[in-house]
Amino acid sequence: GVTIKERSWNTNRYRFGFQGQEMDDDIKGEGNSANYKYRMHDPRLGRFFAIDPLYAKYPHNSTYAFSENRVIDAVELEGLEASLIHGPQLNGFKEAFLAEVQNYQLKVNDSKINSNLKPAVMSFYDLENYINGESITGNYLDYSIRNLPKKHISSKTSFQTYRNSTVCSEPGGLCYVASMGRTNKAFKDVYNLNPLPLSSEADKKTEAYRYSASKGRGLNRNYLGYGVGGALLAQDLGEIVPDNMFWNGGLKPGAQIQYWHKIDNEGSEIDYTILDENITTRADVVEKLITNSKLYGHSVIFMSYGEDEEGSFIRYSDYYGADESKKFRPEDKTDRIFLGVNLKDK
Repeated sequence: GVTIKERSWNTNRYRFGFQGQEMDDDIKGEGNSANYKYRMHDPRLGRFFAIDPLYAKYPHNSTYAFSENRVIDAVELEGLEASLIHGPQLNGFKEAFLAEVQNYQLKVNDSKINSNLKPAVMSFYDLENYINGESITGNYLDYSIRNLPKKHISSKTSFQTYRNSTVCSEPGGLCYVASMGRTNKAFKDVYNLNPLPLSSEADKKTEAYRYSASKGRGLNRNYLGYGVGGALLAQDLGEIVPDNMFWNGGLKPGAQIQYWHKIDNEGSEIDYTILDENITTRADVVEKLITNSKLYGHSVIFMSYGEDEEGSFIRYSDYYGADESKKFRPEDKTDRIFLGVNLKDK
């Protein structure tokens, strides 16, 4: 709380204050600024003056709240979240935590996971990922994309795009084919699965390819419009991200994103400034796909949520890399329909 003038005393030999945190008296005066590692806290206000660096994972919490507004049974953990300290709830928390650890270890050591990959899993997937409902395959895909060599390899055919997408950041070609190649490799490396094959003309006739390419006729309407995500849904390797969670922490690493412009672009000339008022939902998109109407869309892979001076954004990767410029912002919803599918472990 607020220090009272002439009624408080401290020695400069002891650097710590409230909740054992190191004080920084040079900023706002004695006792008025505590260093919680990830954020600075003002005890006079009971609030941080920077947003929670994990805000995207906890959309239900205020980004400035101290100890998640639990100041009786918890302390603030390094400026990130509440940590329970006493009471019967603590034992329940410990039991739940230990259960999560056990489940996580079972998941990582599951015999279905490629034995050659098991030792490496720990480098890109940890208990926090598991608790947050993230898949091993999704995290592996994210890890793989971030470590692709930053170079361009020209791809003249879909097969080349598919192959080059796993060895360079910019394979070019068709966007959904690049997403197919990268996502298929992740499932193949982790579980030795081949859900999105593309090595011959025959593969272009499979449901997996047709869902990815959004070729509507003869396919299940429930999975149409999601692009590559639809192919995963049809094989129980994906989970739909609800619309109300798309911009609020619902997308997990490796999630497949498909967006559609709210325009009808039939004809030789495309005027992207003219919106089609008949295309406002996924159902409208499905109807267009089934009737073979041409739509303008894009297939990408989710990387992370973030915030900068312009506001919040979603960062993604596609067939032309994963640089800092690749961002979606909430205002993009004005002329696009966004659909997301999280990867699901087998």
